[in-house]
Amino acid sequence: MESRITFLISIVALLIAVVPAAGFAEDDKAEKIKEIIDKTTPEGRAAFQTQQMKKALGLNQDQIDKVREINLKYARKVETTADASEGESRKLGEMKKISEEKDSEMKAVLSSEQYDKYLAMKEEMRKKMLDSTGG
Repeated sequence: MESRITFLISIVALLIAVVPAAGFAEDDKAEKIKEIIDKTTPEGRAAFQTQQMKKALGLNQDQIDKVREINLKYARKVETTADASEGESRKLGEMKKISEEKDSEMKAVLSSEQYDKYLAMKEEMRKKMLDSTGG
């Protein structure tokens, strides 16, 4: 069960950062995001993301504190957006905007090398997500 939750958190963490990809319908993507968000909390997603980034990027304590704050801020924004009553396509547009804002804040905290790794991690997870959904 824990590995399933870990997988779900991983997917939502990176789904929010993914530009809608060809071959993966926007409505399906929005529905998947909502389903995963419903099974997790913003605090849980932020803690998981921070832990993964700490390991993968070699964050120092100051960076960990700032990244944790950023992850929680944007996990809450994603949840609010996912729960909104607007159309699925509009939600995905908002999620993309949220992702871009988060990336901008991360860039200010991470070194250029760490930021490049962060972007590579997001892309790798996007590919894994698309493979797992048949997209």
